[in-house]
Amino acid sequence: MSKKSHLRGHEIEMVGGEWVYSDTKEPTVDNWMKRPCGYCNLHFTNEGHDGCLGTLPGVMNACCGHGNSNDAYIQLLDGTCIFKNDAIKLMDILSKEKEENRVIAGYKVEYAWFKYPHDKLAIRKKYFKRKLHARAFFLKKIQREHYYCARIVPILKEGTDE
Repeated sequence: MSKKSHLRGHEIEMVGGEWVYSDTKEPTVDNWMKRPCGYCNLHFTNEGHDGCLGTLPGVMNACCGHGNSNDAYIQLLDGTCIFKNDAIKLMDILSKEKEENRVIAGYKVEYAWFKYPHDKLAIRKKYFKRKLHARAFFLKKIQREHYYCARIVPILKEGTDE
C-alpha cells in the first residue's frame, strides 16, 4: 500500500520514491505551483499568495489550509505564528473588504435555471460569511453544472454607504 497525503487540497501519493498527484500521476515537485488549489480552485496570485487570501496586511506568509483548517497558519511580520481555526479567524479579520466606507458582511451566491417541463425560471440563493467559501461553492457547484445564470453578490452591513 502506498503512502497518501494531501498537497494544497489535492490527494497525493508516494510512487517509486516520489510524491505524485493521485489523479494525474504527475510529480508534485514539478507541478505544485502550476495547479490551482484543490479546494477553492484558485491559482496563486502573481505575488505567490494563496488565491483566496491575496496579500494580507502585516503578514509575512499564510496558508488558508486548502479545505483543512488544521493546516491553516499565518505568520505575522514580527514572527508570531498562529495556527488552525485561530489563523482562519485572523485571516477573516485581515481580509475584510472595504470599498468607500462600505463593509461587506458576507456573500450571497444566486443561481438560476429553467425548470422543465414548464420552462419557468427557478432561482436559488445560498449565503456565505467568507468570500473564500462563496467562491469555492461557485466553482464547484455552479460552474460544473449548467445554470442559466449565476453571480456572487456582496452583502453590505447595515449603516454603511451603498
